[in-house]
Amino acid sequence: MSTPPPPEEPTRPLPPATPPPAGVGVDRELAAPVEDPYRTELLLDQLRSLRTALAIVGVIAVAALAVALYTVLTKEEESDTGAGAGSQQVAALADRVDALEADVKTRATKNQVSQLSDDVEALSARVDKVAKQSQSAPSSDNGGTDEQARSSIDKLDQSVQTLSQDVKDLDGRVGDLEDQSQQQQP
Repeated sequence: MSTPPPPEEPTRPLPPATPPPAGVGVDRELAAPVEDPYRTELLLDQLRSLRTALAIVGVIAVAALAVALYTVLTKEEESDTGAGAGSQQVAALADRVDALEADVKTRATKNQVSQLSDDVEALSARVDKVAKQSQSAPSSDNGGTDEQARSSIDKLDQSVQTLSQDVKDLDGRVGDLEDQSQQQQP
């Protein structure tokens, strides 16, 4: 499908009827600026004012720097006079270090803690075995010995649980002390 042609031709610029005059299109020559003494004097006065203001700002900056340096130096001297630790504090710290070293030397090793843990588990197994035997045994009229045995077994069970918790606490403490001793060694 084709489109019909436009009804009229598009608009075109018309050619000039007369040639342009000869002087058109030539750059004009500019005249040299005229020296104005009033304007020059005004600019020089503004420059002098700017220099004066800059000198005042410089003096203020130097004065502020001097005050800041003085403050820093006197503060440093004041803090140096009371910064040292007293001989009592040093002695107390030395005593604490000695006590910590003694604790580290007398601490239980991992082997000792694991041996103790194994012993506790063995005791726990034995208590459980005795408890099962006492429950499965026929109760005869022994004058309360079954109740006493059960009470004793309960006490033993509680003791085993307490020992088990103590072993766990001791194991944690040994681990902490070993970590501390490894951190202190370079």
